[in-house]
Formats: sequence, structure tokens, C-alpha cells
Amino acid sequence: MEVVLGGYSSGRYATQPTVEDGLKLDLGRLIRRGWVVPGGWNLGILTWTTVPDKEHVASIGYEADLRDRAGAWLRLHYTTTDSDGSKLARDYRVWLATTRPHFGGVRWWFVCPLTSTRAAKLYLPPGADRFASRRAYRMSYESRRDKPLFRAQAWEARIIRKLGGDYGHPNAPTPPRPKWMRRKTYDRLCAELEFSTYAQGVAFMANAGAFGARLQRMIAQRARKRTP
Repeated sequence: MEVVLGGYSSGRYATQPTVEDGLKLDLGRLIRRGWVVPGGWNLGILTWTTVPDKEHVASIGYEADLRDRAGAWLRLHYTTTDSDGSKLARDYRVWLATTRPHFGGVRWWFVCPLTSTRAAKLYLPPGADRFASRRAYRMSYESRRDKPLFRAQAWEARIIRKLGGDYGHPNAPTPPRPKWMRRKTYDRLCAELEFSTYAQGVAFMANAGAFGARLQRMIAQRARKRTP
């Protein structure tokens, strides 16, 4: 059975990815949901959807064998779409490991296919072709990079979707009022949309100011080093 991973292509990514950009496998969550069972074998399909729209993002097939703790594995199989539109099949195993916490019990871990280190979660960022740890892809958190700007853009995207539009980029045009929406509600959302745009501008200028200050400090430090 071929499971298509929609919306993600193979090849290298151009910029540093963030954990919010792609797909995530959380082994603890898989076990809690009963999709992966310690001591057992099972298979199925994992599906990702958007929140709150529940639109399909991607699906992958999996098989998990945890009957032998020393040789446990999770098999993943799916297809990716290359930049030229060709389909590339992916089928590989991710080995699993266990540790014993001080409070008792057993904790399960992924063994990252790229670094061979333990990881609780694996990620598939855009442009990658297999799941690996955050460290392997040098992934950061979007909220850590530009927290105020990211929040303002996320706020704008939520409002656009409430208005029945598709959010493609920041400062997108305001969608027309849906026929089912009251004028008062529409005016309120438009006011919030205008304020979110203003908040993005403020956050952007703050980031630019911080970057300028860091650049000035670097220039001053180099000037001091060159002074005899």
C-alpha cells in the first residue's frame, strides 16, 4: 500500500527549519494512544491534520514491533514528491531503545537514524526525506526566534480563516464578508485584523532595532581589537 506524504518534497531545505514547519512523531504519545504497544506488534496509518480546520496534511504507514525490547523497531513507509514531480518511495526502520527512570518503569526512545542518539521525538521538516531528531536537523522553535512577530502573524492567520479566507502570507488582503456572518462580527474581526498588522510592524521594527544594536556592538568590538 502506497501512502502519499502530501505537501512535502524531497531534497535539501534552504533555511534552518523549525519544529513547527513539518511533521512530528512523539513516541510517548504513540504509546499512550495505543498505536505503538510495548511488548506487542501492530501496524496502521498515522495521519496529520490542521488545527482547527481538520484538513488533511499528510499520512504515513507504519509497523511497530516491540516484542523484543533489545531489538524493537518502528518501520515507516510513505512516498515523497521530488522537485520535478516524481514520486519517491521511503521505507525504513527506526530502532527503539529503553531506559529505566529512577522512579521505576521503562521509558521508550527513538534511536535517531542520522545521529544514532536517543530522542523522544522525531521530525520531518520540509525538504527532508526521513524522520530524524531535532538535533540532526538543527531545528529551532519558531517561538524562540521571533516570538512577538510569530504570535502576531498567527493571530492574523486565525482571523483570516475566521473570515473564510486562505492565509498565504502576512498582510494579506482582507476577505469580503461571508454571507452568513453578521456585519457587527465582521467589523470586529476587521478591526482585530488591522491591529494584528500593526502588531507585526511593531515586532518587526523591534527585531530590526535589536539586530542593529548587535551589529553596532560587533563593529565596536572589532574596532577596539584593531586599535594599537
